Amino acid sequence: MKTIPLRTLLRDPKSVKKMTSSGHSVRITDGGAALWDLTAPVIHSEKGSESREVLWEQHFEDLLGGGETPAGMPSLDQVLEFSRGER
Repeated sequence: MKTIPLRTLLRDPKSVKKMTSSGHSVRITDGGAALWDLTAPVIHSEKGSESREVLWEQHFEDLLGGGETPAGMPSLDQVLEFSRGER
């Protein structure tokens, strides 16, 4: 983990972006006290993509197969219509 002062982040944010995109973690400090830890982005692999797809499919099966919506609760169709706004 690399440690840089807050002043460096404010003056040269691109260098911090380069460090994190190259896989390094960066700790931002102010007066020696740690403020934030910036971690490198996670690179998704095909295996991760497949497992994420399976997770979403299971989630939607649970939503759609849950039976009737309790009284006073909006149905999934109503929620989707509301999220899309009026057309």
